Amino acid sequence: PMNVDDEIELEFRMAAVDPNLVVEDHLDPEKNPNLRRGFVTVTSASDFVAKIDITGLESGTDFVFAFYHGEYVSDVGQTKTAPANDADVESLTYAVFSCSHFANGYFHSYDLGSTIKDIDFWIHVGDYLVSVV
Repeated sequence: PMNVDDEIELEFRMAAVDPNLVVEDHLDPEKNPNLRRGFVTVTSASDFVAKIDITGLESGTDFVFAFYHGEYVSDVGQTKTAPANDADVESLTYAVFSCSHFANGYFHSYDLGSTIKDIDFWIHVGDYLVSVV
């Protein structure tokens, strides 16, 4: 169990999706020389939430990322950078989510949205409410 006085160092790994690598090798430092790595410490003051601003990423590129702490590994996340300012973009596909209330639904739209592979970006425009009784 976590203690409020704990300081937890997380390793962050991120890599551009490379069609020449199998999925499992993208975040392996021994198999991907282009892997980006960094460390962040989380504490109770940050609610044990890591916030990382990453710069210098290539526009219009798919990336995978995960957090590591000893033997513990987060789920692998996926993101895509925006097109370059001067890119000729014919269309973008996006998903919009809004106003969630935990007590009133099972949030099937989030589950369904996570399965769509060609979404350029997600936007959440509303609140997420949790009722306390």
